[in-house]
Amino acid sequence: CDISTEIAGKKVNAPVFCSNMPAVLNQDICKIFDESGWFHIYHRINDIQDIKEYMCRADIENWRFVSISIGLKQEYIDLLHWIKKFEKRINCITIDVALSWQEQTEKMIKLIKSLFPNVYLIVGNGDNPEWIRWLEDLGVDCAKINVGVSKSCRTRQFTGFGSTTITDLIKCTEVANNIKIISDGGLTVDENNEVWIGDIAKAIRFNSDFVMSGALFKNCLDSPAIRHGYFGNASRKAKGDNHVEGAHLTVETNGLTIKEMIKLIEESLKSSCSYSGSNKIYDIRNIDYQIIN
Repeated sequence: CDISTEIAGKKVNAPVFCSNMPAVLNQDICKIFDESGWFHIYHRINDIQDIKEYMCRADIENWRFVSISIGLKQEYIDLLHWIKKFEKRINCITIDVALSWQEQTEKMIKLIKSLFPNVYLIVGNGDNPEWIRWLEDLGVDCAKINVGVSKSCRTRQFTGFGSTTITDLIKCTEVANNIKIISDGGLTVDENNEVWIGDIAKAIRFNSDFVMSGALFKNCLDSPAIRHGYFGNASRKAKGDNHVEGAHLTVETNGLTIKEMIKLIEESLKSSCSYSGSNKIYDIRNIDYQIIN
């Protein structure tokens, strides 16, 4: 069974990638994903120097992807001009903010398109069809939709917002024409702390192109979360004391390395294809949704 796909003009071995927060992703793990034929997005809040060091390393070591995530503050605008001035290699830029449907995001999209017309542009987060149409009109390549809420996220509890559903995803994919869709977060974690890899197949059945998850990798032996805890980008650990909307959780290892988890996910998705009666991952979309339980 073939579960490969393409993102940013390059083939990847699976339509899955790790969440971008430092609790589960560092430069060494980015290299593991890159060498394994997987996509990644490198994101750091208020640490532009770290992003620059990542870009230089990825370029020197000739990684397949140089892929960064930015916010909307002036420091990120300055970073973009630094990349342009020194002609740094960049394949993908993600604008990652809590609510992307706003004027500041539009300005940032237009700046990126003017500076890097060939870069693959991902924008998140959002959850409605009008937002998808707006992004398509601005020439965005891919939209990131929060389908579920991570256990490390407390935005819903603090604000009343943040609990999107599979219905929101369906409504967005129904109007998407030339834009790809990433389902971000929400894989089931059961009472035994097992992450349900099969939820990836369900997201693809409902027309997601990619799935992004931190839960898949947080318990791995070489995950930063084992040493430093599992926390989201809105937690005190990640952003300091301002507008804290995330928890800091301790996690136990599942006994697998990142590479072993990659292998398990790939094998599981190939088995998903088999159970659906297809040999390509996106053919899962053709089966009756009632078959998936």
